[in-house]
Amino acid sequence: MKDLIVISAIIALLCQCGAKLDNEFLFIIRENEKTGYINSSGEIVIKPRFANGYDFSEGLAAVREDGLFGYINTSGNFVLKPKYDHATNFVNGVAVVFEDGVKKLIDKKGNVLLNGGFKDVSYTYNNLLIINTAGYKDGLFSPATGKFLIDTVYSDINYYPEGIAVVYVKGASGSTNGASLIDLNGNILVPVGKYVSIGGFNSSVAIASSKIPGIDDEIQTIIDLTGKEVGRIDPAKDIFVTGEFKNGLARAIFYKKTLSRDNNDSFYTVKNTHEGFINTKGEVVFNDTTYLSVTDFNCNRSFIRNADGDYTMIDNKFNKLTTAEYKQVFNGFWPNGYAVVQTEKGTGIIDTLGRFILNPGEYNIEEFSFDGNFFFASHNIDGNNKYSLHRLSGAQMTQPIFDSYNVFSPKRGLMRTIMDNQLTYFDTTGKMVWQQKKAAKSSMVINTDRMVRGYFRAYSSLAPGTESGGWATSSNFPKKITSDKHLAPDSLNLIIDAENADPLSKDFRGYNVYIGNTRKDTVKFDAQDSRLYMKAQALDQKNVWRDIEYLPSSWCGNSYHELSLEPGAYWEFSMPAYKGMIQTKIRLELTVLEKRKDKPSFVLYSNEINGGINPGQFSFKAEYFPSGIMDPYND
Repeated sequence: MKDLIVISAIIALLCQCGAKLDNEFLFIIRENEKTGYINSSGEIVIKPRFANGYDFSEGLAAVREDGLFGYINTSGNFVLKPKYDHATNFVNGVAVVFEDGVKKLIDKKGNVLLNGGFKDVSYTYNNLLIINTAGYKDGLFSPATGKFLIDTVYSDINYYPEGIAVVYVKGASGSTNGASLIDLNGNILVPVGKYVSIGGFNSSVAIASSKIPGIDDEIQTIIDLTGKEVGRIDPAKDIFVTGEFKNGLARAIFYKKTLSRDNNDSFYTVKNTHEGFINTKGEVVFNDTTYLSVTDFNCNRSFIRNADGDYTMIDNKFNKLTTAEYKQVFNGFWPNGYAVVQTEKGTGIIDTLGRFILNPGEYNIEEFSFDGNFFFASHNIDGNNKYSLHRLSGAQMTQPIFDSYNVFSPKRGLMRTIMDNQLTYFDTTGKMVWQQKKAAKSSMVINTDRMVRGYFRAYSSLAPGTESGGWATSSNFPKKITSDKHLAPDSLNLIIDAENADPLSKDFRGYNVYIGNTRKDTVKFDAQDSRLYMKAQALDQKNVWRDIEYLPSSWCGNSYHELSLEPGAYWEFSMPAYKGMIQTKIRLELTVLEKRKDKPSFVLYSNEINGGINPGQFSFKAEYFPSGIMDPYND
């Protein structure tokens, strides 16, 4: 349930990232549950009066007035009146909005360029868009003409600024028939099937791979922007190129392979030995067996790692620029010509000549600003992480006072942080220019404009030393039913207790929810990482029940398991008290697993309660970012 609270209020502001820098930029603030905007001096330009809002982008900001979104200019006046269920930032002159549950693409005048039928939009070069349709097909769209330059017939499109695109076509079986290279006039530069894949273009060339008939192996070829072969990787040399060309050089893996046969099939067994580099003609230009791995070139510099795990810096002529060795290198060189490295003394910053700009061990470097001239350092204070802001030289601009921060662009002038649980802005000199006022203690309801991610977690009663399954366990074990729960006999009960408000957290109000089993047999439920298949629904304005919460899907089979609720036991949960412009009925839907042939799985509904919701809760899901490899969810 804590995940629900994090979605709202201040933390949501930290996740907003503008896609394009504006000459005149205002910064979002929150006061008394309302959104407003300040300038780079911390002066309030637009008073907090909106229920929600996003950062300015291309001179406009999407804001919610009551339950609907519109767009305002930097004077706070509506340019597009509130009529959208949800709205996103303008990028390259277009924005994705939801209207009456339909996903649309609009321009700055509110003209509809695409009216539904698409799933995702990717912003690419030359102000063009890659549109992914509901049928999972990609096309290349021009907002300027309102037309598709490449029709939505491809399973994948990678577009490049030179006006070419690598496209893929899937066959009837769902497998890829291969890659093709086309231009914006529809000319086929490389036919489908000639190559199984074409990598990314960089230095005006790309690696194209084709299958060797009868053997599970590939031949790699270098092609230019016209599809012409300009180089070839000799398959006899046992080299495999990985990634793209950087500074005219590409990483190559040197390996040993042995041809084997099994059930009349031929295949290679492979053993990697070391890495090196090839040039754009396919010629091997660095092949030193004493170095096991290399990093991509950037700023005409690379790091090579020896058998002891130590890194050395080289230039694009493969000369060592320093005798220093590093224990770790983080992401190579930044565009500004600096790199973060680790020595036995700690982490430091070097330039392209290997000179330390920041000596190792002075600070625990966390992350850089977008231009690379500032960094955040972490400090362990009483067991909690706090962050400070520094110039690249190490000059400390603030004390370790931030609970969290937003990676920022100095061109915008302000850095957004959380300090003492309050939204706070600092300028690039380290001066605080605005801080959110501490709100009076109150018990609020959830007033949101997006679907909430499923949060009902439980666990089975367990014998000692056993587990119920799933990677994520829960401490919400069954309890013994008592008479004060007023559960119906001989049934499975799903009840929202709307009579007794339950504190969802210290700031938000909610309701207790009970799943109680008064039957004589154990009831089973499907679950993902202890999350029950239970979600809230609301009646829309057409009197149709629709989901306002959603259940994410895991790509990991280990997430899926069953939970059991024995006779005479119940689970207890909390759910939010929703508030919005539409006064309606709300209920819970729960999927119950029955394994008896005469009783298949069924859906159980709770009692209905009064509540309020906003239109965006029926259709808009906020983008989800997995927290790491152990988080197998993409939504």
